[in-house]
Amino acid sequence: SGEVFSLHDPSRDRAIEYHLILPRAGGRHPLVLFSHGSGGDFRSYGWIHRALVDGGYAVAALNHPGNAAGDNTSVGLLRVWDRPQDLSRILDDMLSRPALSAIIDAGRIGAIGHSSGGYTVLALSGGIFNPENMAAYCESDDRGPDCELAADAVAVDYTGASEPYRDPRVGAVVALAPAVGPAVESGSLGSVTIPVLIVAAVDDEILPHARHAMHYAGHIPGAELWELPAGGHFLFMQCNPVTYVADWFIEEFELCAEPAGASRAEIQRELAPGIVAFFDNELGAG
Repeated sequence: SGEVFSLHDPSRDRAIEYHLILPRAGGRHPLVLFSHGSGGDFRSYGWIHRALVDGGYAVAALNHPGNAAGDNTSVGLLRVWDRPQDLSRILDDMLSRPALSAIIDAGRIGAIGHSSGGYTVLALSGGIFNPENMAAYCESDDRGPDCELAADAVAVDYTGASEPYRDPRVGAVVALAPAVGPAVESGSLGSVTIPVLIVAAVDDEILPHARHAMHYAGHIPGAELWELPAGGHFLFMQCNPVTYVADWFIEEFELCAEPAGASRAEIQRELAPGIVAFFDNELGAG
């Protein structure tokens, strides 16, 4: 839902389409940018979009070209550093359109993402990806299942991979089960100056908790870490018809598995107000 806008990024010859969902009330709204997980679809995260919109936030969500459901390539999966640039280009586009800049409070912008989207928003906060770090992790004894996701030997141009993609317009970020932790330079995380909340299940079956969520939380000054006792990596997604079909065909993952003793929907309902409150506190409510 929401109004659809499209832009062209000439620097990467990349077309980006995004959906803007606005609160019912008029006036000027703080904005939260949203980034889905690798190969995913922003529509699988309606629970958090609704909570934010109900809380007075405008939400801008996209499907990342080359790394989304129905448009996913091995190269797109590996080129994670394209993703933070997508969000910055959306922000450029919104603030350049008079009709949108009039209703967006440019002084109150946040970002939230899941998995590769978690890395994406942490890159906007200053985290720097180093492909050599990722290669070393995937050759080590504590390599995780995440190393199998891009097992195809594909030629990737790593130019720009380790550039800083910090966007000073973004004032607070929430990362849900953030990916590529071992690849992100500890020193870059140490220089993050904005408020960061990381939420992850300790039983994440794809991204080992110690090497991903805890790596980010341990190096970002003042980062909050909410550790969920169970639920796995896909806890933050809603199961919809697209997800169920994908689950049927993808044997490696249980996209729609329910955590023992709780339902995903219950956990999402419990998380949503806390996430909205985090943005309220850090971006300044009202």
